Amino acid sequence: FSLGLVSAIAADLPPPSPTLPPNGGGNQSTTPTFIWSGVTGATSYRIMVATSAAALPTDPNASTCGVGCVINDTPSSATYVPAFGLLSAGITYFWQVKARSPTQVGTWSSQWSFTTALPPAQVTLGPTTLNFGDIQVGTCTQGVFAIQHILGTGPASGTVSVSGPPYSITGGSPFSASNGSGPLVTVQF
Repeated sequence: FSLGLVSAIAADLPPPSPTLPPNGGGNQSTTPTFIWSGVTGATSYRIMVATSAAALPTDPNASTCGVGCVINDTPSSATYVPAFGLLSAGITYFWQVKARSPTQVGTWSSQWSFTTALPPAQVTLGPTTLNFGDIQVGTCTQGVFAIQHILGTGPASGTVSVSGPPYSITGGSPFSASNGSGPLVTVQF
């Protein structure tokens, strides 16, 4: 008489379904909240984020990703928020996630992508103070300034009191600059 041995092999864990950031989404934060569906039986997850889809593995046993991998972490829940500085502005990222357990291999989710937002426009006007030099009392009562976009659009002007110090702007029009613009500053007396 023979006794047959039955070996039990646990089935693979099914893939989670990515939810956020939205697939193909633009203007995403550099610290987005990654969210996916929970998988029954999972004790943790592995999330990988890379600058190239080719860097993400397809092998369910893989625990590393290739060149361009910026996140390879194992959160215990179906959400993940990367630390500040891991993702850069204006970059397209690809990501995938799989469930993990001590006895089962997880199947990778589909790969999703998103693009982080460009940083807000920064306009630096310098120097931070304007030196009008030695102004002799009685030679003038005000300094006039003009700020104009380098393409000649959007002029702004004002008047600087020279009865100081301290000097102050006593009148003029509002001034603003947009992304990619550079102000040209002209000071006249």
